[in-house]
Amino acid sequence: MKKIFFALGFSFLLYASPAFADTVKVPHVNNLSAPQATTTVETLHGLDLKSIDNVILVIQKESAYKLAVPKLCNGAISEIREYLKSKRLYKQQIPFIDSKLSADEAIVEFNQKYKNIETNYPTVDKELLSYAAVRGALKQIGDPYALFMNPKEYKAFMEQMKGGNFGGIGVYLNLDEKNKMIHIVDVMEDSPAYNAGIKKGDDIIKIDSVPISQMESVSKANEKLRGTPGTKVTVTVKRAKLDPFDVTIIRDVIKAKSVSYKIINDNIGYMKISIFGESTGDEMRKAVDALERKGARGYIIDVRGNGGGYVTSAIQTVSLFVPTHSNVVTLVKEGSKDLPYTSLPNIRPFDTPPMAVLIDKNSASASEITSGALQDYKTASLVGVKSYGKASVQKIYPLQNGTAMKFTTSHYVTPKKRLIDKIGIEPDVVSKLETNKPITDEKDDTQLKDAIKNVSEKIDKLEKGTGTSTSPIRATSFSASLSSLSEMFPDGFDIKSSDMILRDGQLVDHFVVETKSGIREVYFDRGIYLEK
Repeated sequence: MKKIFFALGFSFLLYASPAFADTVKVPHVNNLSAPQATTTVETLHGLDLKSIDNVILVIQKESAYKLAVPKLCNGAISEIREYLKSKRLYKQQIPFIDSKLSADEAIVEFNQKYKNIETNYPTVDKELLSYAAVRGALKQIGDPYALFMNPKEYKAFMEQMKGGNFGGIGVYLNLDEKNKMIHIVDVMEDSPAYNAGIKKGDDIIKIDSVPISQMESVSKANEKLRGTPGTKVTVTVKRAKLDPFDVTIIRDVIKAKSVSYKIINDNIGYMKISIFGESTGDEMRKAVDALERKGARGYIIDVRGNGGGYVTSAIQTVSLFVPTHSNVVTLVKEGSKDLPYTSLPNIRPFDTPPMAVLIDKNSASASEITSGALQDYKTASLVGVKSYGKASVQKIYPLQNGTAMKFTTSHYVTPKKRLIDKIGIEPDVVSKLETNKPITDEKDDTQLKDAIKNVSEKIDKLEKGTGTSTSPIRATSFSASLSSLSEMFPDGFDIKSSDMILRDGQLVDHFVVETKSGIREVYFDRGIYLEK
């Protein structure tokens, strides 16, 4: 199956495919008790031997796929063997640990073997040796989404999830590993690529004169598009029937947005979510507000090709369109109590506008949480083809020196308890694209046309008085209100209390704050200060 990879012409490949989608960001792990082991599990912040022990114990405790500690230790040893062989250093057999040992005994024996390896191979790179140990333990899980990230990879990971601030050219890409091609899916306005004349639908076949086909992988080729702002990169472009031509682009700092929006068909607000990143929830709220002001009477949310992101961002997105405290998703794990996540407070909880959500075979994880919840509540019609079917959740565990690991810790079900893992979500309106090529013109986007038709028909019914109100639901934003408070009181303030109250028939944020000039009571509507 061909996988769709979205990036911004710069990035280590994450979230762009379902294989890396839908992580839950978590803090360092503290005070986890070792299962029958004397080793103390402290904050995961190193790659020394004690930290490798902690990695093994945390995997054993937190993974959705239960494994014995000896098996994880042997996975680490196996990968260390392979690493030494790849460096032509392997000179004697490193035996595995007895699988019948207790967790405590296994850790003790693993520690001794690891110390022996460091002694017997004094020239080995100890940092890379520790990386191999962690990768080996993760491999034993049998989890397709488990991953160890070196400092460069983890930095790129977090940059993508935070929305950028890196050196790149500013394009969304479809990386085709099979055919060794990089397709330009979209170009950010006023980006280096945009200003250099790169267009949606172009193919990159060379980077700095080196053919993509000769590079280690298309993923590695994509990394070469990224670099220090102000430096140059020359790409060879194939455009339609034209002969290939070179374009030199000067990299710049890219601040990527995860949500783009516009009014289409005069009265429909269209929102494209490229990834469920750290700021997506806030971007969606602002998009709904802006589209409301422009006269939107219905909405289309496009998550085609969106491999996922943070669960919290999906919850924030769904919260804009469902009643307060509605179940959005429930995390389930064998041997643990189900963990439901509910929607955030909103202002008009039952006035839902006509909506459609565009999905395709590469809509996964957080995209499926969003579309599944809106479908379960009959808030939106799903238009397109069956989604990917990834209902597993990964946590990120930061390690020492800028490294990190992630692996599956649970699975999820929709509000109606639907199991979608490896199954996917069926659309309400089946719509297939008439071409397998990237869509470069909206007039060729048959799925979008069907979504417009679906929402327009709902709006028409409302105009004729046969439907419900089209008032959009507006979500309150605590973070936006805090930002406004910081602007109002630059000399500092202390929040004495905060809640949500009805004021003039609307639900607003209410704060009592202590400032240098005394106690103040202030109100905000989605971060906008309300005069008394």
